[in-house]
Amino acid sequence: MQTGTTPRYRIYVREVPDERIASVRSETSRDSVGDAIQAAFGTLGRAIGAAGAFGDGPPGLIIHAMTDAGMTLEVFMPVANAFEAPRGVTIRTLDGGLVATTMHEGPYDEVGAAYSAITAWIADHRKVSTGPPRERYLNDPHASGETARTRVEFPIA
Repeated sequence: MQTGTTPRYRIYVREVPDERIASVRSETSRDSVGDAIQAAFGTLGRAIGAAGAFGDGPPGLIIHAMTDAGMTLEVFMPVANAFEAPRGVTIRTLDGGLVATTMHEGPYDEVGAAYSAITAWIADHRKVSTGPPRERYLNDPHASGETARTRVEFPIA
């Protein structure tokens, strides 16, 4: 259901299911975010591939904290089943529920505009954010420029 718009972004509210994921959590500087994400995806790909546990759905990123100095990130991939994860990889359930969401099409370093659109919508519609925001990468994670498609989700109540 479409519930609001900004000049570039349409904001929707949708229900998302719980999802089993494998994830790698790390702290990084803003300058090193891309490298940290790529390294985490490499670790996850090797772990999930060795277990034969690739699941359906797009990989993503959860931003647990952000300061001027850096970020606490959790990079994740859906998995089909639980498996004995190597050190540094966690298997858990990503909680579903109601999210405010929009699609960002373009370079990853411009995705902040989508975050701003959703946070403005949340304030305008008197909703409450109930968890950290998520990004879902809908095409090749190596896509760049205008070809990158990222769905941004904020859990809400």
